[in-house]
Amino acid sequence: MANDTTKVRVALTGTCWVADIGATVPADITVAPNASWLDLGYTTEDGVTISIEQTTDDLNGWQSLEPLRTLVTAEPKGFNFTLRQLEKQSFTLAFGGTVTTIAANNYKWVPPAAGAQLSKMFLLEFIDGTYKYRFAYRNVSSTGARELNFVRSNAVNIPLSYKVLAASPQTWEMYTNDPAFA
Repeated sequence: MANDTTKVRVALTGTCWVADIGATVPADITVAPNASWLDLGYTTEDGVTISIEQTTDDLNGWQSLEPLRTLVTAEPKGFNFTLRQLEKQSFTLAFGGTVTTIAANNYKWVPPAAGAQLSKMFLLEFIDGTYKYRFAYRNVSSTGARELNFVRSNAVNIPLSYKVLAASPQTWEMYTNDPAFA
């Protein structure tokens, strides 16, 4: 692989979609998500961070200072991003619960039952010119603290963090139209 500036990609813009478990994942990068997918709107300029880890255990022996074998014990995957739009969909995605209408322009949010866990599907896409990359996650669960910070010098942002759970037929995958993958 030689140096080639035509293969440098920048996530210039993108979209985060969420859907209930069981929604149809678009067949390829040319197919737009159907109506069951909700576009989550603006995120902060930090975009989306995807993580893939690997936890291992070494098997040691009395006769060797080096491990005899390394076992992979877990491969946690996840992603996080911060939503910029404060609305019903983003708020309930972060905190769960339900929103009811009390009267015209008067709403009430009720938190979920203690211990409730929300599982969703996500599509995370970035675009660089004509090239698109779309990551599809079939089952994710929120993780970590969900916080709102009220300050007069910044927007009210909703930071979200998710871990990827097992799913069928595939836990996650990536689609692209980038010829560098040919």
